[in-house]
Amino acid sequence: MAEFEILASGYRFVEAPRVDGNDILYFADLLGGGVHRRDSQGCKPVLPGRMWVGGVLMNADGRIICSGKGGLVIANPDTGDAADLLTEIDGEPIIAVNDIEAASDGGLYGGTIDFTAAFETHQPLSPGKLFHLSSNGQTTIFRDDVFASNGISYSPDRGTLYHSETSVGIWAWDIGQDAMLANGRIIIEVEDSDGLAVDTDGGIWVACYQSAEVIRYMPGGQVDRRIPLPFPNIISLDFGGPGDRWLYVSTGGQNAEGEPVGGVIRFDTGIRGIRSATARFGQTI
Repeated sequence: MAEFEILASGYRFVEAPRVDGNDILYFADLLGGGVHRRDSQGCKPVLPGRMWVGGVLMNADGRIICSGKGGLVIANPDTGDAADLLTEIDGEPIIAVNDIEAASDGGLYGGTIDFTAAFETHQPLSPGKLFHLSSNGQTTIFRDDVFASNGISYSPDRGTLYHSETSVGIWAWDIGQDAMLANGRIIIEVEDSDGLAVDTDGGIWVACYQSAEVIRYMPGGQVDRRIPLPFPNIISLDFGGPGDRWLYVSTGGQNAEGEPVGGVIRFDTGIRGIRSATARFGQTI
């Protein structure tokens, strides 16, 4: 088991760990609500009312982009002011957006998900979409049959996009010069994949929700290492910290007393990771 540092604890179901250029950590409590920031002064909410947030991105102007209930918002983390960025796709209202990642054109990739069915009606999930949102507001759908969209990241050469579809595995997509995706194929079959991150050697680090471990796969699908962690659920990942070697891991669940034990930990992987990319949306709020 890896030696790790606890950065945040006491939350219900932590998603979207993101480390900015100053190693300030952002994360969200998907079920408890809120987007939070951890800096030298500790943890505090920056968007306390936002629900179902599965993804956070840095924008080039210092704002953050958050997924969640109803779509995407772009927010000033210092004031809490927020504006809608995306609320529908092709005229269809969005139930929720889960994980997101910035695209080479300044826009982003994301996946919609039926959290109403998952958390409220407890019915089978309706299919979700894997989509691209350009910085001028145009959307392109690549799939409309995603069971449960989760982590998104890049190969070291930025030529391949990896996408975790829970219950299915890890997809790889070729990225064109216009940020469009083609030739989607499954490269790793794993049922409980959640978030993912990639290192500069091409290793794909996958958060395994039910087995409570992080697995590093090689691009060919071979397992390189397994890292079990003492938390009920392992949810999402991001690289950052000194030398970009530190893997930030979000967790969730309850202890034997029913108390929430979700939070964020980090450990040194010994391998330089690829940080989450930065979006370039120009809208002002």
